[in-house]
Amino acid sequence: MYIPVCAGYHVPDPIQIDVLICTFQRATLDDCLASVLAQKLPAGVVMNVIVADNAPTKSAQKCVLEHANDTETLVQYIHAPVGNISIARNACLDHATGDFVAFIDDDETAPTDWLAQLWRGMSGNDVAFGPVLACYPKSAPTWIIDNDFHTTTLSPSEEINTGYAGNVMIRWRDMPWAVQRFDLALGTTGGEDTDFFNRLHHLGAILSFNPNAIVHEPVTNNRLNLRWLTKRRFRSGQSFADIAMLDMHRVALVASALIKSIYSAICTLVFALSAKRAGFWLMRCLFHFGVFTRGIRPRRKGGR
Repeated sequence: MYIPVCAGYHVPDPIQIDVLICTFQRATLDDCLASVLAQKLPAGVVMNVIVADNAPTKSAQKCVLEHANDTETLVQYIHAPVGNISIARNACLDHATGDFVAFIDDDETAPTDWLAQLWRGMSGNDVAFGPVLACYPKSAPTWIIDNDFHTTTLSPSEEINTGYAGNVMIRWRDMPWAVQRFDLALGTTGGEDTDFFNRLHHLGAILSFNPNAIVHEPVTNNRLNLRWLTKRRFRSGQSFADIAMLDMHRVALVASALIKSIYSAICTLVFALSAKRAGFWLMRCLFHFGVFTRGIRPRRKGGR
């Protein structure tokens, strides 16, 4: 139906959201892209997709181009090698032109209302995170499933001063933080997203959480063991310490972390006969021990 446009009436430009995906030799990228391109967008919103390939060769190019040829959505492929997630994330941001950007990982899939839910979370906010729900295989150890160690979420009732890049939307174009980039020094060790979003927080960005903006992440077998969990939780503690020392006295942080790690270690022994409880307290012990070790030896600031 033709609707005449009255003289002097300005039709507002659509709001552009760039969905950013970093990938490294994962076949799951195909399902991730399919779920992103199936999004039901809110009225007045358009979507572009940017994929940054962090592999040495252009291993993801074929997959991306196949999806690009089957959709009217603009899908852009970038080769951003090699083996440093910060390089890929920064490449996405360098090519982003949207009013907003949204990150999703290449091993995640999104329901058709994912982007719309993140968009709702942006009301009055500058950053909106959503939960990353773990999907465990039947072979996963019961104590890991019961503790749900692989799901990533935040508490909407607490002030948020940092977050993660696996499921997030950011107000971007012309914002003071649009010049910020992920720290290259953390791109191979982890914590680059914790550092990035904490910097946005200190620049005045209001961070929020929408529990309805979910994505799903399958947990692979190589992550279903004590060694992987131990390494991840210890590094999480170190990343937490890096930002906590900006707002808390270092001595107080170190003392608190030491006490908490000792207490958690004792609880691990007390509940040794319960795999679920022992696993829970062991992970807390490792987290606080990570805080302690970073507190007594802060990391050197890298390039961004």
